[in-house]
Amino acid sequence: MPAVLDLRSRTHRLACPRTRGALAGLLFRCPMCVQPMHTISGVALASAGTPDALGIPQIASAGLFVSGCVLALGTTRLAELAAWLVPPPIVRGVQLGVGLQVAAKGVDLALRTEADGQKV
Repeated sequence: MPAVLDLRSRTHRLACPRTRGALAGLLFRCPMCVQPMHTISGVALASAGTPDALGIPQIASAGLFVSGCVLALGTTRLAELAAWLVPPPIVRGVQLGVGLQVAAKGVDLALRTEADGQKV
């Protein structure tokens, strides 16, 4: 029986988008873009289980707002102006902050033995 490529595996789900991102970075000579939807999901995941956790309405509202902003910036070519106005350290700071939040949440979940009084 021939080998079958299982696209549902974790490896493919993680490797394929990263490969596309790296190729797009090489093609457009841009190291890595800030992806606003990833930022929203990162903040939502990092705040899960805390008193400040985002609910579904807040996440959906943030997604719709960011989608509208990206659409407006892209269609009016104002994205280039925004890239010129926002200094790279600000962008890198946002990336670092969200990354650290997600990493801390990952460590917390990896080391947790009980959730809501039940064994994990």
